[in-house]
Amino acid sequence: MLSKTEASYLSESIKPTNTAGQTAKSLRADGRGLFSFRPINIITGVSAQSNGSARAQLFTSSSGVVTDVLVGCKLEVEERDFSTMGARVECTVECPPATLNALSSDPSSLYTSYLNSIFSPLGSSKQLRISSTQTWSLYIDAIVLSASGGSLMDVMCLAIRAALSDLKIPKTKELGFQIQKPTLPLIDGMQIDVSPEKEEVMERAGITGLLHSRKPLASGRRGPGGGKGINFELQDTDGNLGDRLINKDEIPVVVTINVLGDQLFLDATLEEEMLTASRVILTYVASGTKLTNVIQSGNKSEIGFDCLKRIIMVCPPVSSFNTHLKQASAS
Repeated sequence: MLSKTEASYLSESIKPTNTAGQTAKSLRADGRGLFSFRPINIITGVSAQSNGSARAQLFTSSSGVVTDVLVGCKLEVEERDFSTMGARVECTVECPPATLNALSSDPSSLYTSYLNSIFSPLGSSKQLRISSTQTWSLYIDAIVLSASGGSLMDVMCLAIRAALSDLKIPKTKELGFQIQKPTLPLIDGMQIDVSPEKEEVMERAGITGLLHSRKPLASGRRGPGGGKGINFELQDTDGNLGDRLINKDEIPVVVTINVLGDQLFLDATLEEEMLTASRVILTYVASGTKLTNVIQSGNKSEIGFDCLKRIIMVCPPVSSFNTHLKQASAS
């Protein structure tokens, strides 16, 4: 908790001060302007067990005080109709007990719901389609190692963006299976007569013909024996191989606008977050030109339409913030 003196000092530092002959400016307690952000360090490929991983650290001027988040992305095969449902994208946030000392409450469930609403549209990516009946389900797990520096949501989403940029999607080949008559035509034109006993065994297995490099069966089509008509095989088994996401501009960039009185500012410290009445989480894609999500957080007061309009109009400095994050992700 902040003392009244500390709260007053931080609050006054955010308010603009008028100097004779000069434009009113705000200078925060750590010397930053309202839309300045602190150094961010990003490391990718930190987990060998993940298909994509990253770690993001936000440093303060005080040594040892950071916000530190580790993210791992895992792909699993799921029976799912891609044409109607897309692929599953599921996010989970975990805050170990040691990190909760810097927080008033455990935000795991709240941030999990935020992340799911922000990143679930990525399930429409055709790269997550395996076949007409199978998809790659993408599970994104975020572990908060430290939250002492504030701006947890921004750092977490930055780590997720970097992990998704590091994601490798295994290459697959679609195969078609179908039940055929006892006489099976082979690729070279030869035929094999199958006895009733062998035919019964093969029908119980659900597969009596495997067709390679042929036109796959239609979605949901089944052979006479009732076996599924679609399956796949991995074309590479090396974890270092695979395709990266093609359209990285569709990976959301998230920024939090903090509201204190009439002032709006970015990258709040933990102490500044204690003062803010509300926070608005904005999600952009396509280099900061397309606004896709607006989420109010904090719940201390409602945000009026005029204030919300001002927040959205802050887009120019936000776009520069997006550029900074993309450069940090690339490095």
